[in-house]
Amino acid sequence: MFQFGFGGGMMPQNFDEEYHCFPGAFADKPELEDGDKILLPASALDTLTRLNIQYPMTFEIIAPNGHTHCSVLEFTAPEGTCYLPYWMMSNLTLTEGKRIRVRNVSLPKATFVKFQPQSVDFLDITNPRAVLEYKLRSFSCVTVGDHLAFSYNDKKYYLEVKDVKPQDAACIIEADVNVDFDAPVGYKEPERVPAAPPKPILPEVQKAKLVDDAPPEAPKFSSFTGSAVRLDGKPLKPSQAPPQAQAEDAMDVDGAATQGAGAASSGGGGGSGGSGNGHTWGSAAGSIKSGNLAAAERRAAMLAAAEARSSATQGGASSLSAAPASPAKKAPAPTKWSKSAKMGRFQNGGHKLS
Repeated sequence: MFQFGFGGGMMPQNFDEEYHCFPGAFADKPELEDGDKILLPASALDTLTRLNIQYPMTFEIIAPNGHTHCSVLEFTAPEGTCYLPYWMMSNLTLTEGKRIRVRNVSLPKATFVKFQPQSVDFLDITNPRAVLEYKLRSFSCVTVGDHLAFSYNDKKYYLEVKDVKPQDAACIIEADVNVDFDAPVGYKEPERVPAAPPKPILPEVQKAKLVDDAPPEAPKFSSFTGSAVRLDGKPLKPSQAPPQAQAEDAMDVDGAATQGAGAASSGGGGGSGGSGNGHTWGSAAGSIKSGNLAAAERRAAMLAAAEARSSATQGGASSLSAAPASPAKKAPAPTKWSKSAKMGRFQNGGHKLS
């Protein structure tokens, strides 16, 4: 539609022009690939300024094989030409120099958008929502069926627009948009192996055990069970002997004491005191072990021999009483140096020793 101006000419109500399209690389503008903005000639700006249009400026690109929506970055393109991002030309199946139709439109604010990644590599991004929120700042419109492209970590990702609300094309500039994702193309759900049902935790069955089934007791540890020898070659003291050796020595001492007592009793009942004493001591002494016998054995043997000797001495007391008594020794005569002589002189008043 046109209306007449003050000069009598007619002014267009809508912007609707045709241009030859080329990718942004032809204009040395590689930044066009990170968004959906295009380059238009300066004549388009002159026309748009005379129209009553809404901002931000949004346009619809109509091609023989489809349509999409975009915004303008600069009005620096040569007359009759238009520069588009290469991914946009791929969506419209356009080649260099093809004619397209560009017209301005007014789009509502988007409230909901659903994307579908075109590769499972999109799942490798740590936080896809944060990355997409940052990358969508370079875009102004979304249209159902478009494949948006963005670069991240030196890799290009493509997202297909599956759904847009409130209509199939909407503006996302300064809009509060809820974003959802479909499963990436080629994604397969992992097979879930059903977990085995948990076993009930019950106490074990108590079974009676026979005595024979009881495990054998482990041998108890006994320290210092070996024999001991002194460095000086002397026999060990009773406190130094091992417990087992002390028990064996005690048994040997009891046997030796019994033998000594029997020998002493036989000697005391058969003869006189002198010959009986010697024979008893000799038999008792002969019963004592020689060599490395412990001191405890010798002491016990000597006590037994002494008891035997005492009993033999009492048995021969009658024969000893008949022997003549020995004469008593005569006390020596006191000398002048004896104590009694000194005391006498002092009593008599003498002060000097003569």
